[in-house]
Amino acid sequence: MQELPHRDSAGSETPLATATDAATHRPKSSWPELLGASSEVAKQKILSDRPDVRVFVVPVGNNVTGDFNDKRVHVFVNTHGDVARVASIG
Repeated sequence: MQELPHRDSAGSETPLATATDAATHRPKSSWPELLGASSEVAKQKILSDRPDVRVFVVPVGNNVTGDFNDKRVHVFVNTHGDVARVASIG
């Protein structure tokens, strides 16, 4: 699996996590390592980890549906287009 680079606030590259929880081998369901990443990098990483989900980029403060959908990930972004909340299945 190819890992996408993530740049922290200082501009240093760090690798992103792998697609499954190593202890349980369950499909990845949240992406805390994407906080601060650009929305495009986040979307690519999530789809790389979970090609079975649809990713929706949503500005913080916008309303989203409240129902749970195990094939959906909302990526909440700030005004700069960077991930502002932990993206997760739902």
